Amino acid sequence: MTGPRFAISARAGPVTGGAVRYRIYSALGLSGYDIAAIVLFGSLAFGLGATIIGFGALVWHPYALVPLVPINPQFIRGAPQRSS
Repeated sequence: MTGPRFAISARAGPVTGGAVRYRIYSALGLSGYDIAAIVLFGSLAFGLGATIIGFGALVWHPYALVPLVPINPQFIRGAPQRSS
């Protein structure tokens, strides 16, 4: 958790984040493969969490997408379509 804090405070996260993580984790004796596994796990966990929260928000309020995409909100919720 210290690596991202340094990267954010440096205001150049995409550039400095990996280097800061590498310096901190390699000082603890981890190899490059171990550090890559930690970064991959963190990225995948964040992506999965953001996806779950996003889909949960759409189930809660499906009408939020109506101005952006032409999808019926009932289709997003998975409710049966009524035939007119």
